Amino acid sequence: MKKLILTILLCGFTSCTTDFASINTDPNIISTPDVRFLFADVQKAMNESKYLEFFYDNARYLPLWAQQYARSGGNGREFNTIEIEGGRYGRLYQSFLPNLFEIRRQIDRMPDAERQRFRNMRAVTYVLQIQLTMPVSDIFGSMPYREAMRGRYEGNYSPKFDTQSEQYTAWLSELDSTIAILLQPAPMAAATGQTLQDYGNADGFYNNDWRKWAKAANVLKLRIAARLARADATRARTVITQVLASPAGLFESAADEWSITYGASVRSSNGDWFFARPAAAKNFIDFLKRSNDPRLGIFFAPNSYTDEALAAFRTANRALPASIRPDQDSLYRYNGIPVSPDAVLTGTAGAPFAQEIRIGSVSYLAQSTPNYRFFAPDDPGIVKEVIISYAEQCLLLAEFAELGLATGGASADVWYERGVRASLAMYDDLAEKGKLYDKDVATFKLKASADITPAKIDAYVRHPNVVLGGSRADRLEKISLQLYTHYYRWATEVFTQARRTGFPRRNSTLLAWETPIAGGEELLIPRRYALREPLEQIRAEWAKAQDEQGFTKNVATPEVLNRQRLWWDKASPAWGGGGQ
Repeated sequence: MKKLILTILLCGFTSCTTDFASINTDPNIISTPDVRFLFADVQKAMNESKYLEFFYDNARYLPLWAQQYARSGGNGREFNTIEIEGGRYGRLYQSFLPNLFEIRRQIDRMPDAERQRFRNMRAVTYVLQIQLTMPVSDIFGSMPYREAMRGRYEGNYSPKFDTQSEQYTAWLSELDSTIAILLQPAPMAAATGQTLQDYGNADGFYNNDWRKWAKAANVLKLRIAARLARADATRARTVITQVLASPAGLFESAADEWSITYGASVRSSNGDWFFARPAAAKNFIDFLKRSNDPRLGIFFAPNSYTDEALAAFRTANRALPASIRPDQDSLYRYNGIPVSPDAVLTGTAGAPFAQEIRIGSVSYLAQSTPNYRFFAPDDPGIVKEVIISYAEQCLLLAEFAELGLATGGASADVWYERGVRASLAMYDDLAEKGKLYDKDVATFKLKASADITPAKIDAYVRHPNVVLGGSRADRLEKISLQLYTHYYRWATEVFTQARRTGFPRRNSTLLAWETPIAGGEELLIPRRYALREPLEQIRAEWAKAQDEQGFTKNVATPEVLNRQRLWWDKASPAWGGGGQ
């Protein structure tokens, strides 16, 4: 402390800015961190950040609004309002981007020859950065991107908010540069004495397989193209054409998909939903049942009506709820709740769904809930997170081919069947690693093994609800519903899929969109979140961005969030308006 005071006094008489920082630098602060540790820390933060996302966004909003879930006991008239968000916007700028930017900064400060050895390590940070940024953009719209983190390095605390169109331009450019770098041949050690550096054990995704990183970058471009399909079809077609012609290639199987597996000692907090734990939406779970979808028991847990429960009802001479009919429905233990509040809370039609019946000290509920163990396996289950799957790639390409946005290569039919098969195989793998079958078969006393065998996959792709046929509208609906179902693991993608395609659609014979009615009035479902007013330094840029998007500032009513859409969403169908 005396040294600091003396230095300040001396600076009053002389110019001594040169040595001040070095004299008073905390020796415990690391000014040159190991970039491997920074990369590993991002992966750690991705797992840890799931808690708030699941507790708020996934349990209360996005899958409910997309009609895969309903609230336990039935939706109320307020289920379309936002109370507390999962904090994805803040986490992006506080937990993810700082490390990724710092990796590039540390590499950029190296001498030229050394920097070339780290080029691939630098390049892949953009793939991770864009993947982490897209779900934030999908919810909020315009946001700082090209000028993000400049406050840390340049003192610019008023970054420009990039529009979504500008974001996509930046992302595509960064991904193209990344792919080009990753495809460059490695220097020959014998000739140059140099070898490419990698992240070692810190790359939990691809273990430094640069070719697979390049493929992941290409598939990420397909996600962008899906959002561009209605907003700018010409641009989407260009992106898809470039991807299909890229020397980097695409995922060839599940072995290429972007994933990370955490050890048995790492328990994901994804399933910590507490009292907010939702229930299955009736139309969605009925669609799975009618299609004999082998993913049913992975997605949802059976209800309370075990064989012992049925015996208890007989002994007590009590009638079963109307929704429990063992003689008519072999899958009676998988039941959902209507999305519409009026269907649950009024009249006899809704009574069986949310009704709780007590016999003695035991309560019985007819509804099924999301399978807790699937999202958060107990020890010794292994937590595997798939970032972008082979199945998603195939189903997106099926959609693009059907829309005429992808020409050449495989047909929509071929991509579609590959995608459906891959989705079932992926969910089987996740359940197997999480020890889901071992525990749930015993706990819930299922009548048959729940694992997804090749025979079950063959039967599923031949089911009339799944086979790709009929009119172009019918084919697009089936492709969209398979993407919608496959995205069950990713709530933001489910929400985005339902918005951009309009599927599930009203009056469908496969999976119908249910109009939510409360008190006889339709409830409007939000299509985005509102970005709250920030601190003064960035407020002007925030206000400008809200005005440019046509958003009413500081208003987050369902009516406004339904009517005032994001840029890529403006030309999308209304909720349930698919095929129009």
